[in-house]
Amino acid sequence: MAFESADLANVYYAVLLKDIGCTANAERLFEIYGADDLQIKSDFRRVDAQDMLQLLRYVASHVTPFSPLRRRLARLIWIIRNGKHLQVN
Repeated sequence: MAFESADLANVYYAVLLKDIGCTANAERLFEIYGADDLQIKSDFRRVDAQDMLQLLRYVASHVTPFSPLRRRLARLIWIIRNGKHLQVN
């Protein structure tokens, strides 16, 4: 199978993005949390997602961490209200 040069260029740049940590769900995680997706993923490994109190603490501590409290609370409420519809692939 031969690749066109444009296809090879696309694969090359996609691999570069992957290697620097740009994953398919990075943008979506930032959309939801307004924070660093790598930190979100790393910390989530230590959360029991079946424990709602632990999950709430995790979300509250990771949502827009450098924003004013009012903005953080608004984002947290938005996540709680829409949580069932927020999917990250």
